[in-house]
Amino acid sequence: MSVRESVPVEELVERVLERVEDADEELVSRVISEVGPVQREFVIVDEDRCVGCKICYEECPVDAISEPDHSTPPEIDHESCVICRLCAKSCPVNALSVVRGEARVEDDRVEIELERVEVVRRKIEVREARLDESRCVKCGLCLQICPVDAPDLEALEIDLDRCVGCRACEHACPVDAIRVRRRLEPPEFEREVRLDESACIGCGVCVEVCPVDAVEVRGDVAEIDYDRCIRCAECARNCPADAIEVREGDEG
Repeated sequence: MSVRESVPVEELVERVLERVEDADEELVSRVISEVGPVQREFVIVDEDRCVGCKICYEECPVDAISEPDHSTPPEIDHESCVICRLCAKSCPVNALSVVRGEARVEDDRVEIELERVEVVRRKIEVREARLDESRCVKCGLCLQICPVDAPDLEALEIDLDRCVGCRACEHACPVDAIRVRRRLEPPEFEREVRLDESACIGCGVCVEVCPVDAVEVRGDVAEIDYDRCIRCAECARNCPADAIEVREGDEG
């Protein structure tokens, strides 16, 4: 998926003036016209697909996702999000996507390009899915929320061959009649994070910004624990010595 849009610089200046009190129009126009290309990734939520299973909320390492339920999809706090992609990788119904955007000024217009980043989805092993017939009141909410029609209210059971282990039914059940046991497989990563020890100055900034404590400084040189690392690239974005390189899988 790729989307292109062209916005006049004048229109963008007007948007800034509307949102920023006492902003100087001439200064805003000059800054926008002189800024270089800007790239950013962000997470979007497909509210029609979301079933409120809470996996994204539970897996986010920086608490950047609000807790959803069967009627309210999650919201992403883009200021807190570190773009580790774990939420999108973990979503069993593909309701979360990572989008990469680039904006650049050409003449009197801002050219914007958006493309979806393909992520490796995590596998979920369903170990048990049980419906307690002594508790079930056959309200049908589980069937309404399930994305794969796994609950069978006539037989009072859940079809394990269909169940994707999202636990949306368990969370939504008003009488706690459903129990789902699952295991999320470890995530696979599309990008690599590599440290150039010869360029590292041992400042410790990477240690401070890592959200999962995967970096430490030993002997004045940083060391990355790749078993912990979630490839969010916060260390690379903040390294003052450009000693950390991030490479996408499709970059060869």
